[in-house]
Amino acid sequence: MKKLVARFGKAVKGVLTGFDRIVFKGTILPLAHEDGAMSFLGARGVLNRDYKKWMLAQTDALVKAVDRYATEQSGKPIVPLSTWRADKEQLARKRHMFKVWRRAQRQAPNARKKLRPLRKGVADIPLRAQVSQEVNDRFMEELAAFSNKTPLSDLLAPHVRSHTQDGRRVRALDISGKDRELLQAISDPAFTVSGITNAALRKKLCSKPWGAGRTDKQLSARITRHLRLLRDHGLIRKITNRHRYHLTDKGRQLTTALSAVLAASTEQLLQMAA
Repeated sequence: MKKLVARFGKAVKGVLTGFDRIVFKGTILPLAHEDGAMSFLGARGVLNRDYKKWMLAQTDALVKAVDRYATEQSGKPIVPLSTWRADKEQLARKRHMFKVWRRAQRQAPNARKKLRPLRKGVADIPLRAQVSQEVNDRFMEELAAFSNKTPLSDLLAPHVRSHTQDGRRVRALDISGKDRELLQAISDPAFTVSGITNAALRKKLCSKPWGAGRTDKQLSARITRHLRLLRDHGLIRKITNRHRYHLTDKGRQLTTALSAVLAASTEQLLQMAA
């Protein structure tokens, strides 16, 4: 958050904070009245008599896309709630999305801590607030990376040549070649919340040329080697006692710049360089 405010301080009018979630609600104004909705459907060639069929198809496609994305990122599908009376907190606890180092209930203060799911009660409120704040900070730091004015050549320079670290030779990154798909994969915003894992990268890369033609075991071994390479270049950091990783500031800046360059046309790049 501090990095975001430092870079966009002149545009920031204030900061909202709250103990619980802050929900912003709004309306898509062009669709909030009859004429706007009719124009929207007419532009898509949807007749009045076909509206129900078209809308159900759109809803089904959206639900499937969201469920597929959730399964790819977390390994678990979305659980539909049949009633508003369902206990969402209890459901979240069962899915064990977030785990922290803590002692079991009623254990002695000197007992060894283990990785356990966050609890619903007040005992884990400080831990829950800490986890939530860390996720928010990572999102804010990612947004701050969009305003980086460092020349691309300076961002790439440390990583496009080999170096020696702890007596080992660390190869250079081929950012626009064989390492491009890996760098694009680790920049997925979903990893800002849950962290980068070998299993998650296998799901993202198994259908790409980077991972094609390899068994699950071979792909896992290759990803392990490349995670070590990314750590040696200072692009990711390992979460203590976990097989999960987060992007560092260098990693965020490099992957953001790479995504921007790949999305820009030659004309846009020449205009920016002029």
